[in-house]
Amino acid sequence: MTVGILSPIYFFTLYVKSPLSKLNTPTARSIPASDAVAVLPTVALAYYSSQLPSQFHPDYEARLWYTWVWQIYPVWGSAIFFVLSKTLGPALAPKQTMSVLKPTFAFFIVLNIASYWYTLLASGISFFDIMIPIYFIEAPPSAQEVLRTIVQYDYILTFGAMTLWLAYSLCDLKAAGIMKTSWTTIVVVAIVTSCSAGLGTAVLLGWLWREQLLSTQDDRKTK
Repeated sequence: MTVGILSPIYFFTLYVKSPLSKLNTPTARSIPASDAVAVLPTVALAYYSSQLPSQFHPDYEARLWYTWVWQIYPVWGSAIFFVLSKTLGPALAPKQTMSVLKPTFAFFIVLNIASYWYTLLASGISFFDIMIPIYFIEAPPSAQEVLRTIVQYDYILTFGAMTLWLAYSLCDLKAAGIMKTSWTTIVVVAIVTSCSAGLGTAVLLGWLWREQLLSTQDDRKTK
């Protein structure tokens, strides 16, 4: 089962089970500082520590071993995240969430932009050939095409679900009077950002903006 199948289920469940109307307290609406501080080291240890060697290790057998380790990174990641959030979290005050989230998001945004432009410039093929699958009913002719098609569908389904969740979240903020920006501005900025820096960057910036809006609203309520 691929991430493209699980992601829509996850984001649907996330939105249905935690709508803005049910999050009445600042602690319920904001990402805990203990979770925020654990994200970056968790990704580094559970994901990149095995993913990068699986791509660039000079020994082919070692690449296969690292690939096996990487494939179950959610297991390693869950354990590492739990430990780090419990050990690093107590040192942070609850209101430090945004001060931790901003550099975390900045790291992933820079990484995403670099990956986006490297892929476009180094691949030698068009954006649509990279991202859009051409096999819908008939089976791909080779194992390489099968893997490529799976990744393409994963990309579309995952980012589609994530973008839809973010859009619904912003709709809730708009309805609650927390967000004042017009939809025209949001759509134009999203399109420009997606084309110039990648859809992942647009989603990350939108997500960070959502957290900033919630954080600002919570600060007003606590004053």
